[in-house]
Amino acid sequence: MTHERSSSRLLDHALSAWDYGFEALKQCSALSQLDAKDGRAYFGDEPLFANHGRLHVLAMGKCAHHLARAAIDRLGHLIVGGFVVSQADQRLKPPWIQSHGGHPSPNGKSVKTAEKLCHWLEALKPSDQLIILMSGGASAMVERPAPGWSLDELARARMDDLSAGMPVDRINHRAAARSQTKNGGLARRTACPWRQLTINDVGDGVDGLVSSGPFLGLCGRDITLANHRTAAVHAIYCLERQGYRVWSGPTLYGEARQVGAKLHVPDGYDALVQSGETTVRGPYHGMGGRNLELVGGWIEASKQTTDWAIVSGSSDGFDGNSQAAGAYWTSADSVDHRALALAMAEHNTAPWFQSADRLLKKKASISHVGDLLILVRAENRFHDSWPIANRRSG
Repeated sequence: MTHERSSSRLLDHALSAWDYGFEALKQCSALSQLDAKDGRAYFGDEPLFANHGRLHVLAMGKCAHHLARAAIDRLGHLIVGGFVVSQADQRLKPPWIQSHGGHPSPNGKSVKTAEKLCHWLEALKPSDQLIILMSGGASAMVERPAPGWSLDELARARMDDLSAGMPVDRINHRAAARSQTKNGGLARRTACPWRQLTINDVGDGVDGLVSSGPFLGLCGRDITLANHRTAAVHAIYCLERQGYRVWSGPTLYGEARQVGAKLHVPDGYDALVQSGETTVRGPYHGMGGRNLELVGGWIEASKQTTDWAIVSGSSDGFDGNSQAAGAYWTSADSVDHRALALAMAEHNTAPWFQSADRLLKKKASISHVGDLLILVRAENRFHDSWPIANRRSG
């Protein structure tokens, strides 16, 4: 098999595993375990509330519309009122209310959304019930500044945190200290009992860190629908079915370029799967994203002598401002190292990958849990006698 054909086959395997990992999230974000039985809402075999009551649903974040529609499909006539907080206006029929705010920084619409949502929550009665469907991004979409903070100061502070390359859990912690809606702020606005179902996008952090914990508080937990490991586990399964020995690496964390440069497939393995979320330190001069820089870091540093293929992309379909979900590359692709170094230095990696037709296409944001990385190489393929139980995790 030629070098190019081998790399092409490896890339097909890596892309199929990446797709399989995120396809698995669809079932989670479709709220497949949520059901209506005997006039009550159940998650699995357990009722969400001890008693009957008028049910309201609040969907927040990047996946809000998808989650709201899933709730309608699963609970139907039980829902007497609903509220959606998102980035864009996608109308739902009554009894749903729609409002949207800024992202990644809060803006005037974020403040108006907070006022509207607070009034809605305050109108709920103690006998009502509220299901909260939480996903990442709502921290910027709903905002009421803490005393002493203006909206402009909040927006600048958030962009400074992003430019400093802070991980999302730390950014959300800092945002909570500057806001009246975060760290349980919205929970204090309603007298009715509530439960939160969460799509977690903060690495290994608790659900309360998602969107700065407007209900659960920063340390709270309730029901986790999915996180980055959900996609990774299914990607591993897909690769093992194709005969790979898979190393499940540590959570993706840290400066993307440096993480990419340090990727390592241990001896005895021919595939690496990692998930989580890296960061990129600003200032930002061009079009790019953390997954593009992670792949670029691997390309710059790789000294692999065997064929390989790498794929890394974001589950929400948007990697920075690259207009792509991520990027991929193989050992057969020619590299202009000077142009790549310049693109990395200027955080302008999207045009570089686009010129080689190596950008991952954007996908609809049905479930944002972070990023998924897959690296496969040609060594030691198809070991039928290798038991899956022998796979090691980093």
